[in-house]
Amino acid sequence: MTLDEALRQFLKQFALSGETQERERVLVHFSKRYLDCNPGTLNSQDAVHTLTCAIMLLNTDLHGQNIGRKMTCSEFIDNLSELNDGENFPKDVLKH
Repeated sequence: MTLDEALRQFLKQFALSGETQERERVLVHFSKRYLDCNPGTLNSQDAVHTLTCAIMLLNTDLHGQNIGRKMTCSEFIDNLSELNDGENFPKDVLKH
């Protein structure tokens, strides 16, 4: 399962609300479990967590009502430059 598919499936189970620290702890556990179930897909749990948070921010950017200009695909890719433990995430993964 791709990261975005796993995240969608995970978030269908409950509403991720509350304080930022609580949401962060849930996403840290999600990231660990995703990497445990999908070894070798990304460089580390931190990389999974970074990409998970980026996907959530992208979703807010795309679907939020108070956002003027939407982020482009190139901007999304550039924002994640070298955040896969010093390497870039695969562009095809980010474009998907």
